Amino acid sequence: MPTGRARPAVEEILRQIRTEELLPGQMIGTEVELAQRHRISRMTVRRALDALVAQQVIERRPGKGVFVNRHFAIRKVIEIVVPNFANPWLQLIVGAQEFGQSHGAKIQVYNAQGGLDADVDAVKRLPRTAPAGAIIGPLPRTKFLPVLADLERAHYPFVLVGQQQPQLRAPTVTSDDYAGGYAIGKRLVELGHRRIGFIGDIHAAHIVKRLQGLCDAMNDAGVPFDRTLAVDLKTETVWEDFAEDNERCTRELMARADPPTALHYEWDGLAADGYRILKCMGLRIPEDVSVVGYHDDPICQWLQPSLTTVRAFLARHGRVAAETLMRTMRRTDEKVDSHVLPIEWVERDSVKEVR
Repeated sequence: MPTGRARPAVEEILRQIRTEELLPGQMIGTEVELAQRHRISRMTVRRALDALVAQQVIERRPGKGVFVNRHFAIRKVIEIVVPNFANPWLQLIVGAQEFGQSHGAKIQVYNAQGGLDADVDAVKRLPRTAPAGAIIGPLPRTKFLPVLADLERAHYPFVLVGQQQPQLRAPTVTSDDYAGGYAIGKRLVELGHRRIGFIGDIHAAHIVKRLQGLCDAMNDAGVPFDRTLAVDLKTETVWEDFAEDNERCTRELMARADPPTALHYEWDGLAADGYRILKCMGLRIPEDVSVVGYHDDPICQWLQPSLTTVRAFLARHGRVAAETLMRTMRRTDEKVDSHVLPIEWVERDSVKEVR
């Protein structure tokens, strides 16, 4: 958002476009007129409009003035960008659709598996392909963070789900990862576990909170948390192409002289793949090692043994994200809504008391 005296000029243009007071192809005014209207210099106006021009929200026509981009179609369309069409993201999509349909918004979904360059380009083009706004799930941080920062500078409304990006001021919807980690640590310690391993993206902000919860629960019970048992997948995204890295991490932990008696995988799909690896190693679940996932994917109940997990209520994430986005689109102030939704421990057959 432009600072200082340029901000009201940009806010007025965005508001008029969102409320359809200004339509595609319609003239906004000349830079001189905008400068006079807001009592600022023409150079200040020009700098303030550069981001909107770069995102093709507006266009300059030499000798005529500034216009709403003729190809910028105003539709009440929300795009959801997800890592894949598997659970838990299907639950998120369903929740967003339920809210959107009852509030006059159409939901369209982009499956971010078209190749990294294609995915980056798709996110860049969001202001033109889904002008109302977007709900964006976890994507490779190193590649997508600059793109998200560009969207933020262009005042394009979006909500981040299942991730936290401290560098951005975008609204977020996440589960209470600290409470989730604490619930895992508390219950496993009650079952006698003293060495608990973790496999996932240990550098992500929400995982840092989850590991802190796990650590605090163990410390509160008088059991020190061994941080060397938290291993990083070292892959761009844990949501796809994780099998090789998961096998490396699982085998590394379980081949130690004093291996963990319980493993917490970042999400249920990763845990399901962990079942395969552990069984190939000749290890029994839960007799030799207990396993815990996260999110409560339907797959948890189909696995043998059924997977213990933390329920994160992803459909509710979708509903809250859609509601937050639509509220953000109507707003002209800088307030940022962030929601931390409750979790629930769901114990099934994959954990066992250690004697």
